[in-house]
Amino acid sequence: MDAFPMDGLARTFQQVESNLLVRIVFNHRLQRYFQAIRATRFFDYLCSTHMGGKILYKSGIRQDIFSHDDLLIENLTHNPQLCRQCGKCKAYCPMDRPLPEGIADQEGCLQCLYCYLVCPEQAISLQGQFGFFNEQIHQYGAHIKKIV
Repeated sequence: MDAFPMDGLARTFQQVESNLLVRIVFNHRLQRYFQAIRATRFFDYLCSTHMGGKILYKSGIRQDIFSHDDLLIENLTHNPQLCRQCGKCKAYCPMDRPLPEGIADQEGCLQCLYCYLVCPEQAISLQGQFGFFNEQIHQYGAHIKKIV
């Protein structure tokens, strides 16, 4: 089964949009100056603060807002009433687990949550604490749904 056809793949990517500040900071001619600034203790401290991280994220220089909250998966469950048996959860499982029926069986599960992310019907639910995963879903959830 060829789940990822390569024909025409290069034509499906969109050009990344960036603002003027990002284009200046990442300009190859100016890199040595920004690397010198980045190597300072002050900038290192600024990047490590929550507010500094938010400023860098909002400006487009940083791609993520870092969260130190851990993801805690207590259980993954499958709702058969919502499931339409599309097979995406199984297709994206790196362990090739018998999904969706085997979702409650945690043995052999890496807890990567690919099954959770790719389910178009939200038939897989997670019980526990989302922690840093909340930000990942917020930023990338819609993109993942478009890809699968």
